[in-house]
Amino acid sequence: MFAQMKNFIGRCNNLKEICECISQFMIDSYPRFGGTQGEEIKKNFIEIRRDFKAQLDEVRGKKNTILDTHATNWHDDFDKFRNAIKDMEKKCCNIIDSAFVNQKSVRECL
Repeated sequence: MFAQMKNFIGRCNNLKEICECISQFMIDSYPRFGGTQGEEIKKNFIEIRRDFKAQLDEVRGKKNTILDTHATNWHDDFDKFRNAIKDMEKKCCNIIDSAFVNQKSVRECL
């Protein structure tokens, strides 16, 4: 019984992490970057959001196993989601880094 409760709490924490990712990636407005790369940077952020939506749809497809503590395949599904999020976070960092590469000041980027 206690093992099942511990697993259930773990699943609730997984859902909390998914909700935090939603607040991070499902934004309606993006920062404006100036210069010649501004539109390309915006497109990259939109692409990441689209990738996140696809991952979120996959998780939604597993709704019957998320809180089922006997469904062991949830761990694999959540690990896949978590790894995809890590990749998206790296992409975001790379996009922001590239925006500032050839700029002398923050003002030139905005």
